[in-house]
Amino acid sequence: MTRPGPDDGAPKLSDQQTEALRESADPIAVGGESDWEVAVYVYALQTRLTCSGGSVPAGLYVRTVRGKSERAYPVTDAAAAIAYADETERRYVAWAEANQ
Repeated sequence: MTRPGPDDGAPKLSDQQTEALRESADPIAVGGESDWEVAVYVYALQTRLTCSGGSVPAGLYVRTVRGKSERAYPVTDAAAAIAYADETERRYVAWAEANQ
């Protein structure tokens, strides 16, 4: 499954913006586990989040976590972002069942 990329080459969010997203927003889709291979969180912000590093504008975001590495970036294709989370979850479930 191809990970949806940032909008129009938009840069990833800063660490402070990513933390604000993680701490203050509820994901609309989740896939995988961060202690496994990767976890994917999809957010649809209706309002701007403020944080010490500025703010996170309203919009659609994907946040990925791989162990202690975390990044978030804006995306426009909600269906692709949710499909990415769903596929990640399916891969995680298959791995977990195979390794019981």
